[in-house]
Amino acid sequence: MAPSSESDHTISWTPVRDDAEFKLTWVHRAWFLIGLTSVAISLIKSIAGSLALATGLWPYYSLFTAFLGYLAADLTSGLYHWAIDNYGNPDTSIYSSYINTFQAHHKWPTDVAYYEAVSGTYKIARGVAFILLPLNLFVTNPLLLSFLGAYGGFSTFSAHFHEWAHRPKSSVPQIVIMLQNLGLLLPPPKHAKHHRPPHEGSFCTISGLCNDFLDNYGVLLGLEMIIFFWLGIRPRSQV
Repeated sequence: MAPSSESDHTISWTPVRDDAEFKLTWVHRAWFLIGLTSVAISLIKSIAGSLALATGLWPYYSLFTAFLGYLAADLTSGLYHWAIDNYGNPDTSIYSSYINTFQAHHKWPTDVAYYEAVSGTYKIARGVAFILLPLNLFVTNPLLLSFLGAYGGFSTFSAHFHEWAHRPKSSVPQIVIMLQNLGLLLPPPKHAKHHRPPHEGSFCTISGLCNDFLDNYGVLLGLEMIIFFWLGIRPRSQV
């Protein structure tokens, strides 16, 4: 199917299998390391700040805000995945390569298990670095640093957690399988729901804990209605 015109307010096309997207360069690996470094700085500053404070409960507060960062990262992954899946096209969008990658993944879902891990994480790590590196210079509150570090870390590895949900158990570390079974990392059965056409639910790719909130409380439906009434564009799942 050819890309639709802007005038008919539908956005649909046939994805292209682009293996070049997953060929890594030293620049990609550098961004991955810079992103991880920015996460490490946030967490180290948080730990140091918590230990320096007099109250013995402060480290537990930091753990709690880290958990909130983990949940926020899962929620963000779902909103991002939903937006990329449903809006924009390869001719007019500044994020066209991301759209094609996600649509190609729907067509060839197991391909993701055969690419290097960094290929799915360096773009996110780059964004995390741009956000966290300047914040690390000015933020001193251990609780906020804990939240930012956890949010950035889990976001960076979200593509890897997603990949594990597509791999056979024999190729996944046992600790990962245990965390998947506990629901702390994305369980394959929960993610499998997303790969049933029209791909309109179960968008979160870190743990899937926020899927119920997005799918069952009308959050995404509400956003889709706002976009339709404002711009006249239907989500791709309804085209």
